[in-house]
Formats: sequence, C-alpha cells, structure tokens
Amino acid sequence: MQLSNNTKWGISTVIVLVLALTYTLSKNKMNVSEILDSPSITTGTLTQIRYEKGKTTLGDYTFTVGDVKINSVKGDGRLQAKANHLIKRNFPVIYNSKDPSKNDLLIFPSDFEKYDLIFPDSLIWVEKKNIGN
Repeated sequence: MQLSNNTKWGISTVIVLVLALTYTLSKNKMNVSEILDSPSITTGTLTQIRYEKGKTTLGDYTFTVGDVKINSVKGDGRLQAKANHLIKRNFPVIYNSKDPSKNDLLIFPSDFEKYDLIFPDSLIWVEKKNIGN
C-alpha cells in the first residue's frame, strides 16, 4: 500500500508537532525543578504584553532581588485575552535564590499548581475576568 503525498505530509506534520510539544513540556519541567532547587518568592510587575510572529503571547515583567532589577519574560497565550487588565499589575514571582534568572511570574491558578502553591485570594479577580486557569 502506497501513501499519498498529502498523507505523508500530514504524518510528518504530526510527528514534528509531537516532538515540539515533548520538548516544550520537558523544558518547562526542567525550569520548575531548577526554581524549586532553591525557591524564593517576591513580587514583580507585568510591564507589557507583546506578540512575536511564530511565538506565544509574551509578557515582559520586572522584579527586584536585593539591589538588582531583573527583567524577564513569560510566554503564555492566556495573557492576550485580558491584556489591559494585567499590564502594570503586581504578581508573585517565584525564582531560584541562587540564580534569579530562573524565575516564573505566577498569574493563573495553573501557574501556582506547578509549584504546589495555593492560588491566593488576592488574585481571585484574575479568575473572575475569565483570563485563564
């Protein structure tokens, strides 16, 4: 049985997507474990939401550790839904105290779940705005 070119292309596309998803999930798990190696929590400010072709929605945020201001980026498609409600707001940032470049801005309930943290009452408005899980 010979496969048509469209079928071969479709199978190849599925394989590439599965590999990309696997890479993304393993990278995310690695980042979580690196942060949890020496976790600390502070507050950061979401400064802007931007879009780059071929990427998920990106949220730029800043936070301070000691006297050092750190700029970082959160990639999350849910940011686009209610961007105007999120910009210039403060959110918890979990980071590795030995290497603050390993960090994550916590906005949605699932962000907190990754680190076995309870979603705080102070962010219930995020859920009420229907901007993600």
